[in-house]
Amino acid sequence: MFDTYRLMRDPVSYLAGRQVGFNLMGPPNNSHPLVVGGVPVMNAMGQPMGAPYASPVPSRMSSPLYDMFVAGPAAGTYRFPSGVSFTASMTANGHQLDLALAPVGTVTGVRVLPWGPDATTYMQLDNAAELWLTGPLSGCNIYAVGNGRNIWVIHANSNANAANVALNNNVKRTSALNFANTLGGANPLWSHLERGAAGYNGLGFVFGRRKGNVWSNYYDDGQGTVIPLR
Repeated sequence: MFDTYRLMRDPVSYLAGRQVGFNLMGPPNNSHPLVVGGVPVMNAMGQPMGAPYASPVPSRMSSPLYDMFVAGPAAGTYRFPSGVSFTASMTANGHQLDLALAPVGTVTGVRVLPWGPDATTYMQLDNAAELWLTGPLSGCNIYAVGNGRNIWVIHANSNANAANVALNNNVKRTSALNFANTLGGANPLWSHLERGAAGYNGLGFVFGRRKGNVWSNYYDDGQGTVIPLR
């Protein structure tokens, strides 16, 4: 049985050793496939991608989750609003547990950063946030910037130069830095996960837990291994 309290209190020990599938759920009745320019967007398995993973460019074909995005200050960047509460639940799927996250109208401490193809999405963690997550991941880069409770989290996706890991990472890192530079002052990226890193070899997700004024971020490979991010 899923224990929300244990996940919130100590997500590292709760998730370690568990096979977990990450699933971001849109609001009810928004399960239509994502279509961009009249063409269905396919996932890594060659299947049509559902609306919760729509392009962050607002359109009638995107889900309400993605209509929340606004264009950011740097090219190709999109801001997801702070303070959007999510609820978490788990269901058994064979030997795997499916972690489903869905937006709710009530206040919780759970935040989720959605992603979009060929886009860098970001979100500021508000003061009420206790746990944040983003995923699923198969090649994206994740970063954090800021300090104390003034933390921004970034999910960078790019299909350019996908066959060349170094070039692909550079595109995503540059996009994240372009956004970070708009915050003013010196804002180095930290607590990052980049494609090709040790243990980053399959679908997984990143999550962060706040204790006091300190955020600690982790990568969960979905197979039971949880790795701290530096």
